[in-house]
Amino acid sequence: MTDFHKEQREQGWYGIARWCREDVHLYREGMEWPVWTDEQANKWLASIEISLRDRMTETGWEVIESLMEED
Repeated sequence: MTDFHKEQREQGWYGIARWCREDVHLYREGMEWPVWTDEQANKWLASIEISLRDRMTETGWEVIESLMEED
């Protein structure tokens, strides 16, 4: 566990996910798509940031719901 994640847990935060331009580059490489510049990757991530956050939150609630056991 990184210091960042340890600090976040101590503050009560769990399941932290973050995305960066390198993730975009690796995905495009794996799909054998044309390479983007860092600027293109950053711009694309910025353009989908709200949708990405909303979908991650929605999926998180689905996981909590499916794994939560009634006491």
